[in-house]
Amino acid sequence: MNKTPVDDKLPVFVFPHILNFYLDNPKSLKQVLTIYNPYDSTILFKVLSTAPRKYAVVDPEGQIKPKSCVDIVVRHVAPSLTSCNIEDKFRIQITEFRNSTIFGKKDVPAILHKESDTGVLQADSDLGMDDFRLTKSEFVTESVTKDQRIDARSSPNYLALLVAAICVAALMLPTTGDADTQLPTYLHLTLHQKLVFAYTLGLMTMVVLNH
Repeated sequence: MNKTPVDDKLPVFVFPHILNFYLDNPKSLKQVLTIYNPYDSTILFKVLSTAPRKYAVVDPEGQIKPKSCVDIVVRHVAPSLTSCNIEDKFRIQITEFRNSTIFGKKDVPAILHKESDTGVLQADSDLGMDDFRLTKSEFVTESVTKDQRIDARSSPNYLALLVAAICVAALMLPTTGDADTQLPTYLHLTLHQKLVFAYTLGLMTMVVLNH
């Protein structure tokens, strides 16, 4: 991959880092994983599960263009009391375009809770903040799928859409040190800044799809 760090285990960025479903909240049975590709080459992703019969994942494999992100909608299709508090896992694997060698992977836990817990919900909102302290060598990439069945009757969240548009625009800006651009240097963002925008974009995507 051109201009990509050579490493056997490149980091994968997935937001959120855990999927919490709630038996007493039907809306929570649909969750969104956002995956961002900060590299200069297209990558391929694939989503695997330890319990494929319990979940429906739209487009579990595909490609992510350079400096782009993808959203994957995950639905819990077998909620029951017997499935509560069991930790399943989704594994996101990334490979180089036209190359089957896996050079990055990440496991995302998925748990069905019996009832909504404000403590767990607060923990969800805090997930991923420690990742902004990751060094460049610890960076990872992750995968996504788009749900085409969003309820048309729900009114759009314009503030979330505006924030998401700003994040997308920021992610399209060149990275610091990129010489293949004519944009002034003050419009170049660091990798750390892009991770913040990628995380925020993932949150806004969840807000819009769950609205």
